[in-house]
Amino acid sequence: MRLMGYKLGHGYYIQATVICANPVIYNSIAFKIDTGCDITTISLNDALRLGINFSYLGDPSKSLGISGMIPTYSIFNCMLSFDLNNFFIAEKLSHIDISRPNVNEQNWEIIKSIPSLLGIDFLSRYTIRCDKNYIYLEK
Repeated sequence: MRLMGYKLGHGYYIQATVICANPVIYNSIAFKIDTGCDITTISLNDALRLGINFSYLGDPSKSLGISGMIPTYSIFNCMLSFDLNNFFIAEKLSHIDISRPNVNEQNWEIIKSIPSLLGIDFLSRYTIRCDKNYIYLEK
């Protein structure tokens, strides 16, 4: 089985549908493949696009990000689904983090550009191979 992603700028991305029952999420996200990220993480920009209401997610924990410690919420018992043209494959994750950095007028443009990250919790299940324009996750 092979999942295929694409190169965009300086990174590789793969499209996945996030499926979660609480909060209800069934929407597609372009995840940047990041072997330096332990946990798959939804960016603030994608969380806002999905309409996630942070007040229902409980208290945040703190995670180390590029700019230091940032508040992070977790959603549990999630799946990532991939469209392989003639069928779908779904991979279960115990949880996905949602980052919620402190936003102000000076940093909003930068925060908007931070992508959601496909972390090693997912990537360790696959062999990763890439070429000039594509990335392949193979089992």
